[in-house]
Amino acid sequence: MATDKSAPPAALICDDCFELQSTAGPAVDEFYCSHHHVWAIRRPDGGWLLSTHVSPEDHRALLEDARKLQAVDDTQSFENVAQIVH
Repeated sequence: MATDKSAPPAALICDDCFELQSTAGPAVDEFYCSHHHVWAIRRPDGGWLLSTHVSPEDHRALLEDARKLQAVDDTQSFENVAQIVH
């Protein structure tokens, strides 16, 4: 299925959620539709990874887990750079 690389699959992300999230700031690489319970994340090749049946609570939990993992990765990266510099 070919998709427009500038927007997530229109059949799964409703117009309301798309408009709300796409006007929130810079280019958006992920969208969540609370009406259809779908999370769309842009892949490096320009396509979209879709997760369906994701409740708003699950979506918030997934984002929180990702933030925690990112914080750990960032801390380890800083420690690795500090070891190389010193």
